[in-house]
Amino acid sequence: MARKLKKRKKKEFRFSFLESRFIRYAVAFLLLVFIIFISARKIYWMFKSSSYFQIQKIISLSGEDFGEQKRFAYLKGKNVFEIDLEELQKQLKWAYPQAERVRALRRMPNAIAIELIERKPVASVYANRTTIVVDPKGFVVSKTLKDKNLPLVLGVSGHVDNVLIGRAIPDKSLHVALLILRTFKKESMFSDVRLEKINVGNLSKIYCYLSNGIEIIVDQDDIVKKIKTLRMISSKANLKVDNVRYIDLRFKEPVIKEK
Repeated sequence: MARKLKKRKKKEFRFSFLESRFIRYAVAFLLLVFIIFISARKIYWMFKSSSYFQIQKIISLSGEDFGEQKRFAYLKGKNVFEIDLEELQKQLKWAYPQAERVRALRRMPNAIAIELIERKPVASVYANRTTIVVDPKGFVVSKTLKDKNLPLVLGVSGHVDNVLIGRAIPDKSLHVALLILRTFKKESMFSDVRLEKINVGNLSKIYCYLSNGIEIIVDQDDIVKKIKTLRMISSKANLKVDNVRYIDLRFKEPVIKEK
């Protein structure tokens, strides 16, 4: 009986010892968490209230003058950590719909960097007595023609006068014209000749007018493959480019009409 009492006392002592150790560790852990929390809050408020982190300048990463200095001058004097970058990017997208990419970044310790990458204009489109400028994907870049050297796209069936800047034109004929432009740039047999005009009014007979006076005729089927044949045509020794009126690529064998 005495042995049982001794064993019971030993077990109780062991459990009480373990419980006390656990409580001490738990208290120490909670105290450490509390200290870290208080320290973090103090550090946060120190950063937030410090004049060292007040925004002094707006930096343009795009190299373009979009007027960020004036439009976003209200950010100056604010703490760099208080700026909601996501909300700022929304403002930028609204202010510059012609931009393809918009980013706002913190530049420590006291600046906000803004990157605005404009869409690259590749063609002007004339439809419904309106001329607009589009990028390679058919997004509207501008509603005023600044570069007269841009290829002109005619025959677009969709309405373009009500399309907003930064929005894509959902028109099949326009995207066919843009595909021709991209392919011609890669596969042209003329290194010094521009594609000046494309008429996509009839997708079965698309006229492409070159700056040297030659007309290229294609249709909407296998455009890339057909335009690539221009390289083979140019390799013909007996072909005199100055005498060519048009090249019709719609058939199995290209038709070359001389002047």
